[in-house]
Amino acid sequence: MDDTAEFGDESYEAAQAELDRLLNDPEVRFDPKRVWALLAALTEHDVPAAPPAAE
Repeated sequence: MDDTAEFGDESYEAAQAELDRLLNDPEVRFDPKRVWALLAALTEHDVPAAPPAAE
């Protein structure tokens, strides 16, 4: 999965599932770089861009 890709509903859910596995499945090797990349991508999807500052 591309860390900078925009998510559709299915890929967003897949990213959430992957993050859940990385954090909670004891048989999956913990990969902090991948966890942070997923968190950043999911947060970018969840948080709308700030409106431009008024001058």
